[in-house]
Amino acid sequence: MQNIAVAAIEALQSDLIDRNKLQAWLLRQMHDAPVCPSCKTEATGHAAVSFWHGGRVCCRNCKAYYSATSKTPLSGLKTPPQRLFLAILGHGLGLGTSKISDLAGIDPSTVREIKGRFAAAGHDLSSLRGKIERQQSAAGV
Repeated sequence: MQNIAVAAIEALQSDLIDRNKLQAWLLRQMHDAPVCPSCKTEATGHAAVSFWHGGRVCCRNCKAYYSATSKTPLSGLKTPPQRLFLAILGHGLGLGTSKISDLAGIDPSTVREIKGRFAAAGHDLSSLRGKIERQQSAAGV
């Protein structure tokens, strides 16, 4: 019988997990609302829908073009959402670069780049491990 943790990782690496839903979840972690990164004007209507679906938006105020990944750790990153999610999760669990690389199926340099991008943007990827340990302690595990 296959290890369920390995099966879960393989499911995340495959198309079994809806790529669009996972991408939407990642974008929601970056933004509370669809705002222009240049002037902070909130997109509404069709522009807001386009923003959340990864499309380019033209700000009605400053006329700058942007997307939901503009000026975020996701900007220009070509890593598929499933693999990116695994890398973030691996960092959060305190796994090393090599282990994350193996689990997520991405190059170690990409793992380091992801960690660096999120750290530079002020996202603490290590907090997940502490939260899990506190929950296990409270549950007596």
